[in-house]
Parts: sequence; structure tokens; C-alpha cells
Amino acid sequence: MHYISDIFSRAFKSFLNALEKSERLVIMQNFILFITCTLIWGGNYFATKYQYGVVASEYSVLFRLLIAFVLFLILNGMFKNTKKKLSFSDHSTLALFGTFSFSVNYILFYYAAGYLISSYIVIIFSVKSIISPILFSIIKRQKLSRNLIAGALISIVGVVFLLKDSFQNAHLSFYGIILALLGTVLTSIGDVFSMKNVEKDIPPIQANMWGLFYSILIMTFYTSIFIPQKITVISTVGSSYYLSLLYLAVFASFLAWLCFLNLIKRIGAANASYMVTLFPAVGIILSILFENLNITGNLIFGLCLQLIGSFIAFYRQIINSIQKFSTKKATIANVE
Repeated sequence: MHYISDIFSRAFKSFLNALEKSERLVIMQNFILFITCTLIWGGNYFATKYQYGVVASEYSVLFRLLIAFVLFLILNGMFKNTKKKLSFSDHSTLALFGTFSFSVNYILFYYAAGYLISSYIVIIFSVKSIISPILFSIIKRQKLSRNLIAGALISIVGVVFLLKDSFQNAHLSFYGIILALLGTVLTSIGDVFSMKNVEKDIPPIQANMWGLFYSILIMTFYTSIFIPQKITVISTVGSSYYLSLLYLAVFASFLAWLCFLNLIKRIGAANASYMVTLFPAVGIILSILFENLNITGNLIFGLCLQLIGSFIAFYRQIINSIQKFSTKKATIANVE
């Protein structure tokens, strides 16, 4: 009897060890997904610099959308059982989602690339981590938390310090900052319609596919009416343009989105959105290495303020995530 009990005890301990290893594997997978999105999207606007001025920005955005759409179309066809029959109301929301998430905002960021180095655009875009929650609170008629207000104010001050060194050419900086800020606000509005897609139970892959489809319609109409310029002959465009186009279409508009959607399922949208606060660090490193950005006191101080502000804004969510993880670990330890 003691022998049988010992066998069951060893088997149970082996099961607990396997469970703990599985938990570690899940954590590692989440970390890889988080870092992949952060690195790809953090370098997004650095790649955009290689698009600007080579081919009309509007056409570059259209090419990017077409490639990403084909990839999502193929992927959507692989998951036939998860599709939803869409109503007119669903398509209206998807059209607005595509307009603000994939077309108008993209154009504004491409325009901004002509005035600012990529790290400054990323810095401005990081304010999205504050703007989106504020818009969500307004739409849901929820009271803004003190943490969010305080964090937003500190982050804004941090962004001002980060951009302070760009004011040497005030004329160019002003236009670039306004364009990037407008693009960021529109992207946050796109997040609102993305939330609406979730509330309507539209599968994310299907939502992205249709969002890209409507954004392509918008960009096709816009370029055909307002951009009479002919597309540059393929042979005259350098390899850097095509490499950056593939990066933006395949990695930034497709692969990173898949990782992000997977991460949302694993850790939730609120926790996944923290990565936006890390984009400036990636963008600044790339600008230091490739765009001759000087490391200054304003840069370091501003980055610290921006990170501190984001932490304060999302303090409760971060603590809740840590507590949930600690509870899981404690449960396993107690059972063992």
C-alpha cells in the first residue's frame, strides 16, 4: 500500500513540475510575442523614412495596404469556421476602422517623415497609450481615474522634453509634430472602432481583412483623384524602398498584428497595450545608430518622464497583472 502511495506521490509531483514548466513556457511565449510587436512597431517609422520622397507617399501606403490585405485574405480563408456573417452596421464600423487605422493616419505619418526624424514620430505616437484610454472612458461614460490623469500629464511633459531638441528648425518641426499628432489621434479613434468590432463579436482576422479592404478603396479613390503623379518606373527605385515596403507590409501590417492579436487573447488588450510605451526606446536607439541623433539631457530626462507617466497611468492594471501571476505561482507551490 505504501508502495502504491509512493508511486502516486511521485506521479503527482511530476505533474506539478510539468505544470510549472508549462507555466514558464506560456510566460516565455507571451514575452516573445510582446517583444516581437515592440521591436517591429518600434522600428515602423524608421522604415517609413526609406519610403518618403522615392514614390508618392499615397502610392506607398496603397502598395503597403494591398500586400497586407492579400496576406490577411489568405489567412482569413484558412479559418472559414470562425467567420461571422456581417451586417450593414458591421461593415459601417469596419469601414471607419479601416479609415482611421490603416489609411488616413498612415498618410499623415508618411507626411510627418518628411519633417522629423523617425524617433520623434515614435515619441509622439507613444502618446496613443494615453489618448486611447481617455477616448474609451469618454465613450463608455466612465470617470477618468486619477492615475490616468496624472500619468497623462507627466507623459505629455516628458514628450515635450523629448521633442525639445527638434525645435532647432522650428518651422519644419511644427508641421511634422502637428502631422504626427493628428495621425496619433486618428489611430486612437481607430482603436475605438476596433473596440466596437470586438463588442460586435467580429473575429479579429476578419476585421483586419475588411478594414484593409475599405482602406484600399479610400486610398485608390484619393490617389486617382488628387494625386495625378505617375508611379515611378520600377527600375529607377532602389532596393531600400522595396525592402522597407516589405517590412512595413509583411512585418508591421501583418506579422506584428498577428502577434498582437494572439497576445490579446493571452494577456488581455489592456496589458498588451503597454508595449506602446516602449516604442520610443526602440525608435531612439535606431535614430542614434542610423540618423545621427545626439544623446542629450533633454532626451534622457524626457524618456524617463514618459515611462514614469505611463507606469502611473497603468499602475493598477500592472499591479493586478503581477498579483494574478503571483497567485498562480502560489497556488502551484501550495499544492506541491
